[in-house]
Amino acid sequence: MDEIAALRSRIEILESREAVREAMCRYWRVLDYKVWDELDDCFTEDADADWGTGNWQAVGREQIRAFLHGNESQDGLRLSHFGHNAEVTVSPSDPGAASAIFKLEDWVTLNGVTIMKGFGQYRMQFRRGADGVWRISRLRLLHDYREEFPRFIDGRRVSTTPALDQT
Repeated sequence: MDEIAALRSRIEILESREAVREAMCRYWRVLDYKVWDELDDCFTEDADADWGTGNWQAVGREQIRAFLHGNESQDGLRLSHFGHNAEVTVSPSDPGAASAIFKLEDWVTLNGVTIMKGFGQYRMQFRRGADGVWRISRLRLLHDYREEFPRFIDGRRVSTTPALDQT
């Protein structure tokens, strides 16, 4: 490989790594601000997601959207994802595939009151589409620590999401 080709290859890897970071940040922004009409573009058609909490799993872009919207669109529910320390590896055998680890801090409030805080890791896989956009193809959230703060109104626990009621 000549010097120009080697430089071109290195630049493509750097651009892909940055695009993967942007894809993850786009997912967090869409989720935190409930921009549901942009959520589909965060995932591949056949994406597989497991948020590491009971039955918080979905397969396929449509099921992921339906699951997240159904569980996180409640009025008063606010999410904040803090992603750090991205480790992104572009596949040497397939430059349209990448894996990544992101450190996560998570904060969830309901009507202004903290109901959950935690931290852990996202272990992810991404694919670049024919349109050049990188999307999540596999999501795995592993909590190292998760603290829930139950809230009660009239003696009944306030539900944050339907899926958590089933865990």
